[in-house]
Amino acid sequence: MSYINEIERLGGLEKLHPSRNTNLNIEDIRTLEKDLGAELPVDLRDFLMNYGISDFSNEITFDPISRNSEYIHHPDSGQPNFFFEGSGVSVFHGRDREKISTHDIFWNAKNYKDRMPPQFLPFASDGMGNQIVISLNKENYGRIYFWDHEMEWDTEDYYDEVRVTMPEEVKYQNLWLLANDFNDFFERLRAE
Repeated sequence: MSYINEIERLGGLEKLHPSRNTNLNIEDIRTLEKDLGAELPVDLRDFLMNYGISDFSNEITFDPISRNSEYIHHPDSGQPNFFFEGSGVSVFHGRDREKISTHDIFWNAKNYKDRMPPQFLPFASDGMGNQIVISLNKENYGRIYFWDHEMEWDTEDYYDEVRVTMPEEVKYQNLWLLANDFNDFFERLRAE
């Protein structure tokens, strides 16, 4: 697994809660896959089972593959299009069995389910409420995106403003492609 070499290059990962096990087990993986309706890529599955809730020892940043979001509004729509300059990785999600936590991957899967395109799984955050997510749907399986919560459309607000039901593709307006797969994501990270 090449992501392991990249973790070493970046200075290593540390457990956020060293006194307890926050790694996922095989039953957790199966439950997560059942809830999402898709299998996790092998590398992500391995990562979740070996690292749990963790963060880098160093400050880690990244740039998107494209500064344009995955969905661009037509110029005549009057809706803004957003650009993204870059961010960092704060915490990788794992399994928090002791308390409800924003670092628990199940909490994140449930909390963001209707706010993101179908079968997107948040597996890390930037520490500012934004998520690093992996697509598990057929169209872009395994790709990694940055999801910006400040540029998210609420379906009711969208209807109030535009006067039509929000199309599913608008949920891509606050997503930027970071990597083509899990290993590519780690290869693109850099230590500051």
